[in-house]
Amino acid sequence: MYLIRLAKFLVFIFIISTGCTNSDNNEIEALKRKTASLQKQVDSLKALQSTTDSVVIDTPETPQPKTETTRSNSDGKLRPGKHDLTLQWISWDEPGSVNIQPAEGGWYSIEGSQKNRRNKDFISIKGLIKQISATDLEFKGEIISVVETVNGGKPCVRTGNKIFKTTKNRKYWRLQDMINCEGGMLTDYVDIYF
Repeated sequence: MYLIRLAKFLVFIFIISTGCTNSDNNEIEALKRKTASLQKQVDSLKALQSTTDSVVIDTPETPQPKTETTRSNSDGKLRPGKHDLTLQWISWDEPGSVNIQPAEGGWYSIEGSQKNRRNKDFISIKGLIKQISATDLEFKGEIISVVETVNGGKPCVRTGNKIFKTTKNRKYWRLQDMINCEGGMLTDYVDIYF
C-alpha cells in the first residue's frame, strides 16, 4: 500500500516538473533527478517485496540499529533507569526513551515514547516489565504506534502480555509481536536498549 502511494506521488511530481513553465531549468532538472532516484528506490522495494514469501523474522541478517544505549549494560540484565526506545519507522538514530522503575514482585514499571521531530509519528509504551530468562522480558501493558505511512496512519495498539527478546550480541530487547496492525508482511521492530 505504501509503495502504491509512493509511486503515485512520484508520478505527480514528474508531471508537475515536466509541465512547469518556471524559467529556472536547474530546479526542474533537480526535480527530475530526484524523481528518477525515488523511482529507483520504489522499484528496488517492489523487487524485494516480490521475492519475500513470508513475514520478515528477527534473524542475524536484520540490520542492527546504530544508536548508542543510554546505560552501559552489556550483560542483558534489566535495570532501573532511563533506556533508549526505537521503532525503525521513526528512527534508529534518534531514539526516544523509557523510564524503568522497580514495582512489586520482581516487576518494573515502564513508561516512555519516541517521537519523530519531522512529523507526528510516535510510539509509546506503558505497563509492567519483568526479566523471565537471560534473554527474555515479559511485558504487560499497552504499546501504541502511529506512523503516517503505515496502517493508513491509524494507531496500531498492542495490549496484553508480550515478550521482548535479545539475541546474539545485540544490546537491546526486541518485541516479538512484530506484525504491524496493517498485517501482511509489514514488520515493526520495537526495541528497548540495555
